Amino acid sequence: RLQEYVCNRVVLIVVDNVWTQGQLDQLLPRKFGAGSRVIITSRSANLPDSQWWRQVNPRLQHHLMVGLSDGAAKQLLRASANLDADFQMPCKQLCDAEKDLVDACKGLPLALELSGCFVRSKTHNVPQPVDKWEEALSALQRGRNAP
Repeated sequence: RLQEYVCNRVVLIVVDNVWTQGQLDQLLPRKFGAGSRVIITSRSANLPDSQWWRQVNPRLQHHLMVGLSDGAAKQLLRASANLDADFQMPCKQLCDAEKDLVDACKGLPLALELSGCFVRSKTHNVPQPVDKWEEALSALQRGRNAP
């Protein structure tokens, strides 16, 4: 049905978090209107790799996206969590939980922003308890291991 819709239209299709070529083969139509664009995000530099895809899009370009530095990642997480960049965490457990969460996000801005919102405090520069930070880390890890 998607094929019928896009074959004669100019479209922008964004496919996020692709793990296998099979996912692309099932999701993407074989034909697009002239001028259409497809953006695929994946942690694999080898996608897309099928023969039909290269025929459909001979100008295929790969762009390696690099995550934020640890410092920038921590700053974004803190901003989302309602904490100043130079705020001193009140205990070692919170420092460790923050570092673990930053590491788990691997510099990905969306993951950092969502994690920061999850641990966001209503009061400026008053962090949530450690268990809330650990819960955010656990949720992030569960999501990564989901099928």
